[in-house]
Amino acid sequence: MYNFVFMWEFQDTLRTKVFIADVGHVRPDWGGGTGHCDTYGRLYWLTTGRASVEHHNRQWHLQKGHLHVIPANVPYRLHCPHRATIEYVHFTAVLWGNLDLFEFLGGPYDLKPDRLEKVRNQVRRLREVFQNGPSDSLEIPGLLLQLLAPFQAAGEPHERRERTRDIRRFESVFQCIEAGLHHPLRLADLARKANLEPTYFSHVFAKRFGLSPIRYVLRRRVERARDILWNTDATLEATARQLGFTDAFHLSRTFKSITGMSPRQFRQQNRIRVP
Repeated sequence: MYNFVFMWEFQDTLRTKVFIADVGHVRPDWGGGTGHCDTYGRLYWLTTGRASVEHHNRQWHLQKGHLHVIPANVPYRLHCPHRATIEYVHFTAVLWGNLDLFEFLGGPYDLKPDRLEKVRNQVRRLREVFQNGPSDSLEIPGLLLQLLAPFQAAGEPHERRERTRDIRRFESVFQCIEAGLHHPLRLADLARKANLEPTYFSHVFAKRFGLSPIRYVLRRRVERARDILWNTDATLEATARQLGFTDAFHLSRTFKSITGMSPRQFRQQNRIRVP
């Protein structure tokens, strides 16, 4: 049985949602030959054929008997040389309101579970409950967490303990960021939340999470903008004002530097969901 320590320790703040659970029959036009970047994560379970995905500067060939996850807010590309059948789930799993779970878990993003038949049944059961059961069924988040548990359990126990410790160490910082995306956030204020000197705080934060605190704030603003653009008809100007950008041009320029596409391209591309 997989270790659910992380999941249970953060059960007071971990929130999950399944947007779709289905089977996709994909062809060479899968993904349209362009890059994508979604506000939700993707979980894949290949059943027939060949397909591959690119993200985190690497290409993975999807394999039968392997679970593969593409985290939310990560640029990716999809490839299928002929045809393939893939069971897939589009989901979110977030901490403290809107911080993606895999931001803290990191990799691996592809793994072979220990009990293949059990996982196969969980994937199919999730699809059945999502499509035929009540939308608020408690079985849906339970099945999703069981499918994500192998990713949390991967790696050395010591590494997992350090990862959990670091998350708790910066919990108040992340809460401050999430609550303050609409106004300026200073490095000194964030460091104070962690009870650290600003320069040392910036160094420790960047070492653990791969980018500086201020860069992280900027990325979170863009991710919040993507949520607004995806779920509402708000104008770019209104979105920029809401998230503390100087104007629509400032938001558009920052948006493209982080996601690789303009806000307009993002809105057009994400009107149709692909498996």
